[in-house]
Amino acid sequence: MNRILWKSTAAEHYATLFVGIYDDATRRLTYVNCGHTPPILLRADGSVERLPSTATVIGMFETWECAACEIQLAPGDLLAISSDGVTEAMLGEQEFGESRFLDELRRTRQLLLEQIVTAVFAAVQRFSAGNQSDDLTLVVARAKVP
Repeated sequence: MNRILWKSTAAEHYATLFVGIYDDATRRLTYVNCGHTPPILLRADGSVERLPSTATVIGMFETWECAACEIQLAPGDLLAISSDGVTEAMLGEQEFGESRFLDELRRTRQLLLEQIVTAVFAAVQRFSAGNQSDDLTLVVARAKVP
């Protein structure tokens, strides 16, 4: 994927990428994060972890290496994978930011996953007075509670 993008785009063009494979039986998430906004893992106990980059962006360099990471999820953990358009939504010179995003995830964490996504998007829209300058992408998943 990196080589194809590197060969077919201008030097200043690149992409971020987050790919995860989740095993529901073991609650193990194996992932690669290629320069993407770090997903937020809101643990059932209230603690927060971020899934940092495991490689640089794709398509910027001819030679590229990537490593996979694994993380164990616990029952009820909530994983939020978003584009930077969520946290970088603007009101004047102020960003919505990770803090507001995290507050909204904490406030809605017990809702259905679709309701969490809707609530986050509504909060971003309220904050930015409906002015959208970037894509808003959000995927939310919850580890099953036995």
